Amino acid sequence: MKTNYLLVVLCLIGLRSIAQSDITISEWTVKPKIVNGNIAESESRILYNLYDSNTNMFFRIANDSNNIYLSFKITDKFEQLKILKSGMVVNLSSKGTKKIKTSISYPLPNNNEDPSTEIEPQLMRKQDVNKLRNEFKFKKSFLKLKGFATENGFISVDPNSFVFVGIDWNDKQEMYYDIIIPFTEYFGDNFVEKDLMSVLNLKVEVNEMNRPNLAGNNRPQGMPEGGSEGGGMRPGGGMRGGGRMGSGGHNRRGMRSEEGMGGSNSNKKFSSQKFTQKFKLTIK
Repeated sequence: MKTNYLLVVLCLIGLRSIAQSDITISEWTVKPKIVNGNIAESESRILYNLYDSNTNMFFRIANDSNNIYLSFKITDKFEQLKILKSGMVVNLSSKGTKKIKTSISYPLPNNNEDPSTEIEPQLMRKQDVNKLRNEFKFKKSFLKLKGFATENGFISVDPNSFVFVGIDWNDKQEMYYDIIIPFTEYFGDNFVEKDLMSVLNLKVEVNEMNRPNLAGNNRPQGMPEGGSEGGGMRPGGGMRGGGRMGSGGHNRRGMRSEEGMGGSNSNKKFSSQKFTQKFKLTIK
C-alpha cells in the first residue's frame, strides 16, 4: 500500500514539473541597434534557445526594463515562402490587473495571389525564394496592429513606429523576423508591477497557403501528390520531423510525427500552422 502511495506521489511530482517547464523565463537583454530598418545582425543573432517543430521555427523571448523582444528564425525555404505569401500573425495576451490581448499581422496575406503561381515544396527552386525575398524587401509593406495602447489598424512598416516589426535575411538565406514591443504599448501607461509579473501567452500562426493545381503542368503524369514516385518523400530534404498538425492539431514541440510521407504530409505543409508558448518577464 505504501509503495502504491509513493508511486502516486512521484507521478504527481513529475506532472507538476512538466507543467511548470511549459512556462519559459524571458532572457534579460539590452536594446539592439536598428540599422536600415532592421535589427543589426551582430546583436540579435546570439542564441535562439526555443524551437517549434510544427512550424520549423527557432525563436527567442527576451526583455529589458522597457521592452519585450520576440525574435524568430526560419531556415526552411518553403516555410519562408509560405510566410511571405500567406502571412503570419503573432498574438500576445496576459491577465494582470486587466486582460490584455494584442496581435500583429505581418506580412499581410496576398488575397489577390493567383493560386496557379503557387509552388509545390518539392518543385521549389532556390531562385524562387531569392526572387520573392527581393520583391518583398523593395516593395512598400503594411502591417496590422490590434489591441495596443497607441497605434492600431493598418500602418506602414516603419522602424520608428511605437511597435517595431522587421524581416530580414543573412548571407546564409536564413530569415529573421523581429518584434520590439514597449511595455507602455502593451500594458499601457499606467501599468503596475503586478502586470509585469503576470504570465504572458505567445501564439504564432502561419496562415494557410493556396495549394497549386499542377496537373498537366510541372508534375509528371502518374506521380502521387506526395511528390516522388517512391512514396512521397521530399527530394533532398528527407523526412521532416516535428509533427505538422495543421490548424486543428495539438502542438507537441520537439516530437517527431509518424506521418512524414505521402500526400497527407504535403497537404499539411499548406495548412495553417501554429504554436503557443507561455513565458514570464525577467524583472530587475
